[in-house]
Amino acid sequence: MRSRAVRGVLLAFLVGVVALVIVTVTDERHMAFSLAVRPAMPGVVVQPGHVACQRRIDVEESFDSITILPAAYYHPVPRLSVVVRDHTTGRTLASGFLGDGHPENRITPIRIRPAVAKGGSIDLCIRDVGRWKVGLFSSGPNDNEPSYATLDGHVQAADILIEFQRPPRTALSLVPDIFRRAALFHPSWVGAWTFWVLFGVLLLVVPALLSLAVRAATRQPR
Repeated sequence: MRSRAVRGVLLAFLVGVVALVIVTVTDERHMAFSLAVRPAMPGVVVQPGHVACQRRIDVEESFDSITILPAAYYHPVPRLSVVVRDHTTGRTLASGFLGDGHPENRITPIRIRPAVAKGGSIDLCIRDVGRWKVGLFSSGPNDNEPSYATLDGHVQAADILIEFQRPPRTALSLVPDIFRRAALFHPSWVGAWTFWVLFGVLLLVVPALLSLAVRAATRQPR
C-alpha cells in the first residue's frame, strides 16, 4: 500500500517535471529587449520627409528587427526608412525599410540588416519616405531614461514605443540568462550557481521529502 502511494507521488512529480520541460522547450521568445514604453498615444508625429529618433538606447541584447505601433490617420502606414547609428560616433550600424500596405494601429515589424550586436549605445531613427504623415505611439519621457526622442533634432516630451527582436529562443535556453540576471540582486555570497543548486534541490530533494511524507501518512499503527 505504502509503496504504491510513493510510486504514485513520484510519478505525478515526474509528469509535472516533463510537462514543464515540454513547455519551456516549445515556448519560443522573440523579444531581445524593450524600452518599456506604454502605448499611450501617437505622440510623435512624423511628416513626409521628416525623421524621428529614439536616442541613447543601451543595447541589452543583439537584435535583427524592431516593432513599432504606427498610426496613419485612416491610411495604410506610409513607407518608412530606419537607420541605426552608434550614439557616440554617429557611424551607421544597420538599416531597414518598411514598404507600403501595412495596416495602421497594429504592431508592425521591421527587419534590420545587419544584426546589431549587444553592448554600446545607439540612436534609432525612423524617416517618413511616404506621402502622408505617420504617428508613432509613445508615452511620457521618463519611461526609459537616459534614452530620449527627437523630431528633426528637437527633443520631444515623449519616448517612442520600440521593441527589439531577435531570432526565436526557447524559454529553456533563457534559463542561464535568467539565473545570471537574478544574481545581480543578491547578498555578496550569492551567485548564479546558487540558483542552479536550488534547481537541483527541487528535482532531487523535493520528491524524496514527498516520499517520506507519504510513507509517514500511510504507515499502519502497530
